[in-house]
Amino acid sequence: KINIPAFSSLGTARDELRYPRAGTKNATSDLKLMEVRVLENKEVQSRRLQLPRSILDLFQGEFEYVTNAGWTPAGDGVWVQLMSRKQDRLSTYFIPVDAFQMEDATASRHIHV
Repeated sequence: KINIPAFSSLGTARDELRYPRAGTKNATSDLKLMEVRVLENKEVQSRRLQLPRSILDLFQGEFEYVTNAGWTPAGDGVWVQLMSRKQDRLSTYFIPVDAFQMEDATASRHIHV
């Protein structure tokens, strides 16, 4: 079970979010993860993870916008909501953590604290 937050007004009225606003440039979004570990010597190690292809490229034009995302309760993956360009279709997908891979060879960071 995944609880997806609903951002709405109190009562029965709902807020409408049109994204992007007419006349403005389209934003670009992608889905990435940051893995952070504290080693025994108190060194903090982090690395950026990404999908092999952009989340929107995976759906080949079906969706234009990433509207929401979050962790599953078990922490084994993320859920992501995607919306069509006409903003008439909203779908939610599960992506397992192991689908993400290192962003590039220089993305790993070490900080000694």
